[in-house]
Amino acid sequence: MATPPNVDNLSLMKGVIKYMPAGNGSYLDLGECLSFTTSMEAETLVYNSRRHSSRIPVKTVTLGKTLNVGITMSEFDQQNLEIWSMGEAGGSPGVIEIGVMAEVRGALRYIGTNEVGTTFQVDLFDVLLTPNGDLEWLADTDWSEMQLTGVSNADPTSGSFGQIREITAGNEVPAGSPPV
Repeated sequence: MATPPNVDNLSLMKGVIKYMPAGNGSYLDLGECLSFTTSMEAETLVYNSRRHSSRIPVKTVTLGKTLNVGITMSEFDQQNLEIWSMGEAGGSPGVIEIGVMAEVRGALRYIGTNEVGTTFQVDLFDVLLTPNGDLEWLADTDWSEMQLTGVSNADPTSGSFGQIREITAGNEVPAGSPPV
């Protein structure tokens, strides 16, 4: 990364999203994804002074942090449909039993492939995924998609939700071992 201010730090992010189910040793490519987002939320506690006629904050502390994830998948294959439907393979080939999984938990990996800007790899080691929104089985003018949201759990020892590292575009690198 260039030292700011520098327009070389601007990016047109593109990449590959992979998912490793808890207890599985390898990442599965989720195929074409329209989006992968993360959002960090902090819960704070504000102390307002009682010494003034109006409330003014004089001390704010962070009580906790939450890392949320969003994924929009475009490819309707067995694996992605199982993740979205919280299902698993049924007795016959090509059959998915909907809603039989108590949870969908595992690791997520984003591997940057962008040609403009710095490329990154993001590893989140323990994410609980849930279906989000409607799956349009009949779509008139747009591609159908499956949306997921998730919450990343932090490592109980370090407090880390995962890692962000700079990489050469498209070159996946090993990261720390997922605790799940």
